[in-house]
Amino acid sequence: MATVIMLVFFLLGAALLTVAASAGRTGSLQRDRLQAHYTAEAGAEYVLARLVGEPAWARTLPAEKTVLADFPYAGGIINSVNVKKSVAGEVYDLLITSSGTYGEGKGVVQVRARYTPPAEEKGFNLEIVFWHEQYPVF
Repeated sequence: MATVIMLVFFLLGAALLTVAASAGRTGSLQRDRLQAHYTAEAGAEYVLARLVGEPAWARTLPAEKTVLADFPYAGGIINSVNVKKSVAGEVYDLLITSSGTYGEGKGVVQVRARYTPPAEEKGFNLEIVFWHEQYPVF
């Protein structure tokens, strides 16, 4: 009888350790995915900040370009930031796709923005049409 009770306690202990280890791993993965998302967002923000800081840059961008690749950022890596540009008059329609990694996490953000550079040295119009995360398919 004592052997059966000890076996039950052993199995309960083993199950409890398995659950605790799994919860720790899940927490680590969640943290890495969140940090990877922030890293990908930083890549998109880089493009938007460059538009604001260098108004002529939008004019010199080709129709499609990778503007950042394998760039270390805050403990993670901005893997790539791609910009697709179309022009209608003086309005630039930009589709920015940025991907980042942190530990085991991966994040991808897509941003569509409409940008009208200033006619003179001041004033511009920047409209964010959408900003969303692309979730990985398992």
